[in-house]
Amino acid sequence: MFIVDAHLDLAYNALAHGRDMSLPLEELRQLESKNHSTRGQATVTFPALQAGGVGLIFGTLFVSPAHGYKMDGMSEEVEYHNADEAYEQAMLQLDYYHRMVETHDALHLVTSIADLDYIIANDKLGIVALMEGADPIRTPAELA
Repeated sequence: MFIVDAHLDLAYNALAHGRDMSLPLEELRQLESKNHSTRGQATVTFPALQAGGVGLIFGTLFVSPAHGYKMDGMSEEVEYHNADEAYEQAMLQLDYYHRMVETHDALHLVTSIADLDYIIANDKLGIVALMEGADPIRTPAELA
């Protein structure tokens, strides 16, 4: 069986909340409880996904407007006020996924059928970048 999780805000949680998504989940929860985190409880990390047998995730690029819903512990630094800021934050999140793949051998970005075949054959955790909403797109030319 091949398990897919089609929506995870991993980069957002790492950048907005300072979570180290490469830690085992229980270790991250212990760290956050010692720091009296107001961000809610971490629910997943890369090692937890792998331990659960997940083979492919859709890692979101999620940006939060300054005038929208406020989550506990959210820094104003992760809110955007205009399209340029939304774009910049989404690119930081995409860069986060690239850095995770570069530094963790068990992870692989999936951008093609060949990449999908590769993660299956090599027991890797694949990451497909998924944009949640169109906020980071400033012009139609950026859609691709």
